[in-house]
Amino acid sequence: MKFLLILASLVLYVALTSAQSCPGRPHHQDCLNGKDEGVERARHCDRDPNPEMWYYNHNENRCIKMRYLGCKGNRNRYCTLNDCQRKCVRRS
Repeated sequence: MKFLLILASLVLYVALTSAQSCPGRPHHQDCLNGKDEGVERARHCDRDPNPEMWYYNHNENRCIKMRYLGCKGNRNRYCTLNDCQRKCVRRS
């Protein structure tokens, strides 16, 4: 019984820590540039980047899902729709 409790706690811990990380997220994000999917295989790339990211479309004032290739790109890249909307979408 103790083993199952320890195992369940470990699984929960791993799930929470991996859910909080987002490989491929820029250190400093902004809403200024357009869509930039980046490139595949360049120096200093994340090995397993988050393949689905969101960018802010200034003309439409909304966040749109994009495929992220794993390297480079601009700072207009967010891990979740909620993150993108909270930072970029203007309320009227």
